[in-house]
Amino acid sequence: MAQEYSWGCPEIFFPFTTEDCLTINIIRPTTPSPDPRGYPVMFFIHGGGFYQGSSFFYHYSGPLSTIIPCGIIFVSINYRLGPWGWITTGDSNYPGNIGLWDQIEALKFHKQIIGSFGGDPERITIFGESAGGVSVSWLTLTPHTDGLFQKAISMSGSSMAIWGQNEGVIESSRILLSKMGCPLIGVAAIECMKTKTKSDILNALKPIMPTVVQRDDLNIVYWGPRIGGAGDLLPGGSIQEAILRAPKRPQMIGVNSMEMLTFGLFADIYLFTRLESFQLLVA
Repeated sequence: MAQEYSWGCPEIFFPFTTEDCLTINIIRPTTPSPDPRGYPVMFFIHGGGFYQGSSFFYHYSGPLSTIIPCGIIFVSINYRLGPWGWITTGDSNYPGNIGLWDQIEALKFHKQIIGSFGGDPERITIFGESAGGVSVSWLTLTPHTDGLFQKAISMSGSSMAIWGQNEGVIESSRILLSKMGCPLIGVAAIECMKTKTKSDILNALKPIMPTVVQRDDLNIVYWGPRIGGAGDLLPGGSIQEAILRAPKRPQMIGVNSMEMLTFGLFADIYLFTRLESFQLLVA
């Protein structure tokens, strides 16, 4: 059992990443719960437009000062980002949505082990912000999460948002595949990508990503979930149909204050990779 956070999944903004990134973090009170069922659990999914972010950024201090004193266990995870989590050929050969399947598998594993950490597997609330809020929304709709959680909180994100169900990921995938010298469709496209290194993919992404944060509309996400790739994830083939089929769970929906400030900072796409820019930001 690790005693510190692992590196996040590969992305172009943060250099300390690894492809071996699918980890789960559990922070719990130091004493057993007075309730024989165990402590309730809050399971967090980070945001970042589906192409950046990490559970590492939500470190010990926040949960220790806000969630843990309330007698709640805090869980956070990583899931694959950018092309690693969302690349698609636009057909059944590779429909996409791998990042959502990462989250589902993390929920399954967490459900199995949380009792060993003093948690109650029947009192789990999933919550997330931005892309994490979108993810939470999707997770409430798929039958693959039945029984894995009881409540949900979506902050600044919904599967109904224009960027929360994004068929544009097909075009993003084809642009990247072309830059990598890979076929654009079929199994051969993904087999070709598997031969590329993390550095190869990141270098190909760099000239693509600036246009993401400099748009004048809300289509600011190149990577993310797509309805057309839902397949077994959303039987029925639409968000509306999935809502009708989904089990009824308590759910809170809201927004974060000043969230778009992040995209203002990233208008300079490599702000945090230049020392002088970073010093201006933190001064």
